[in-house]
Amino acid sequence: MSEQADLRVDEDSIQGFTLVELLVGLLIVALAAGLAGFALSGRQAQESKTAFVDDAVHILRLAHRDAMMTGTKRTVAFDLDKRVVRYLGQNLQLEIPEDLEMSILVGLELVSADGTVPVAYFGEGGSTGARFTVIDDAGLKLRFETNWLTGLTSRIDSEDL
Repeated sequence: MSEQADLRVDEDSIQGFTLVELLVGLLIVALAAGLAGFALSGRQAQESKTAFVDDAVHILRLAHRDAMMTGTKRTVAFDLDKRVVRYLGQNLQLEIPEDLEMSILVGLELVSADGTVPVAYFGEGGSTGARFTVIDDAGLKLRFETNWLTGLTSRIDSEDL
């Protein structure tokens, strides 16, 4: 006839993880988490620079739009000494992060006596124009510019530098 399998478990044959095996497993997980955190910290610095450039471009585009909609001059002021970008038309202020250096290329006659660099947008769509360079502690650069003729602000890809 048929034989039945013995489903009983011998208590001496039950095995688990030893303390050493558990500690080795925890060590591996901790090392993996540490490496992931280290990798993400570098990415976070890059994202901080990118976020600042994105925000600055947004403010410049907003001023351009407002100037064209109202037909009046709108100005965004870059105060590099106080590390702040201001657009008074919308009461917006953006701080330049401490780990970033920023340079602006504009006509000399545009720089005010206190060192503030204004970028003006006119009602017909044009602007004073400017080219911006943002450099982080590692020397990585991001650039964006405002075209003087069209007033359009755009990021410049590294291939276009």
